[in-house]
Amino acid sequence: MIPDETPFKIKTNTTLQTLLREIEAMRMRRQRELSKHGRPPLKRFTQQELNDEACPTYKNWLTGRSARLPDRDTVLNIAAYLECSMDERNALLLAADYIPDYEPLVGRELERAVDDARSVLDTLAVPALIATELLDIQAFNEPFARLFGLSPDLLAQREVSMADLHFNADLPVRERSVFDAESFGLWEGHARSEIHFFKSDPRFAGRGGRFASRIERYRRYDAFDRYWSEPPAQPPAERTRSKMLRARMDGESEETRIRYRSVRIDPGGRRGADIFAFLPLDDPARRVFERLGGSAAVNGVF
Repeated sequence: MIPDETPFKIKTNTTLQTLLREIEAMRMRRQRELSKHGRPPLKRFTQQELNDEACPTYKNWLTGRSARLPDRDTVLNIAAYLECSMDERNALLLAADYIPDYEPLVGRELERAVDDARSVLDTLAVPALIATELLDIQAFNEPFARLFGLSPDLLAQREVSMADLHFNADLPVRERSVFDAESFGLWEGHARSEIHFFKSDPRFAGRGGRFASRIERYRRYDAFDRYWSEPPAQPPAERTRSKMLRARMDGESEETRIRYRSVRIDPGGRRGADIFAFLPLDDPARRVFERLGGSAAVNGVF
């Protein structure tokens, strides 16, 4: 039999009140699940057991003897004791005003997200690509391949990320993007802005595993390693949007210097895969984009 529980009495810390309500709701949910199994439980999910196994101050919170908000690791310990799913764990973190945890999609769930994005990509007249949450490129359309001088079979030959496009000198994107002082300034500003985004975004900051190994791979590029190693700076007011490119159209020997920008499109399906589309910013770019995708590309029609 599960013993009587203590109603919590904390009144002075509303965040702690919210967290305790969330914990108690999950704990009692686990007790109800136990009653349906009809077998001796490994855990009883009582307040005292939670106090003993996950958080030695839990009963003090309940009785009002402590009003100190737990640190993030303590909330995660409680979530582990309660055998929380990722969504339940994030609910506890949010109740305590902490950044939620994050796990990128993998396997079939990622495939479904990419399929949703691909159905939108196929309708776009502008150059565009699909990238995952870790910025791995899953697909790009023909206008994108032509604009940046990439082989349509590139993704079948190797794994490519957006960081590779920006920093890998063996791919044509960087050479076409840096050709004078102004274009280099835009390229460098974009690089620093994106690296700041990596370091500050709560989905990635401090993450290990796949993200850590990815950063180590990117640091083989001298420019990425240099910007990554820079001391923290003031965050940019806006992530760099304007970029320059030397575009060469099929059958032409002359290159056209253009300005363009990228926009992120949420396909409206599943999280995990976004579309990045590219739009012209000056008249030369509009003429190039018109040749790539028709008048819809010039007008930015999706």
